Amino acid sequence: LQRRFKHNWFVEGTAGGSEQGDFVYGARLGQFFNSAFGWSLAWQGNARATDSIPLQYLDGRSNRLELDITTRIAPRINMNFGALYQWTSVDGQRLGRGYTLHGGIDVTLLTETSKRPEVSAGWFGSFSRFSNGGADPALRQRIEDSMNNSDRILANSLSAEMNNGLDALVDPRTHREGLQVTVRKHFGKNTDIYVQGGLYYEVDDRSMNAIGALGVEHYFSDAALLYAEIKFDTSGRGASTGAGVWEANVGGKLSF
Repeated sequence: LQRRFKHNWFVEGTAGGSEQGDFVYGARLGQFFNSAFGWSLAWQGNARATDSIPLQYLDGRSNRLELDITTRIAPRINMNFGALYQWTSVDGQRLGRGYTLHGGIDVTLLTETSKRPEVSAGWFGSFSRFSNGGADPALRQRIEDSMNNSDRILANSLSAEMNNGLDALVDPRTHREGLQVTVRKHFGKNTDIYVQGGLYYEVDDRSMNAIGALGVEHYFSDAALLYAEIKFDTSGRGASTGAGVWEANVGGKLSF
């Protein structure tokens, strides 16, 4: 649920569950971006950990504290940056903790008209570190057993190049720098469709990768939104291959 106030301030609360019976909750406070500046500070409790396919298979959970800031530095140039700190566990067993710093600059190349879409391009980057040195010994043993094929589904998804099986759950070091193009078009007053594509360099792995996304947003009213998105990343770990990962999201938002 989200409540809006004067001067673009808002507060937001979330609560839900998963098919495994996990209770998920969170809160967010901030100011909407108003063509000049916006920010938010958020807490997520027991959220689904999506750092890798093996971690999702194990139903990993994270507590996260995140700060996001967006500002306009020129009429057609926006900049965003943020920071995240997370504590991650599996079945209540501690896996580790880490942080991520991220940012980007987006330049509007073409504004939208009745005959053409909006086109923007920009730079994005992220820097992450995660430590599993304090992982629960029982969890460490479980992963080692899985790598010995006691759990074939999980074993197939763990990278053979990892010196430590826990490193396959959350990469201990990531540093990405890339460029991305977004094409966005409104259809009528209520529907918005966008396509994204880009390339980024994985500094730690010294590899070039591609990303893409296709999404749609439909506003039933100023207070009700339904969205769907599909994304692809060639660097993601699949369930049995390192050839990439597809991700699909469907959701809605109701404001009051």
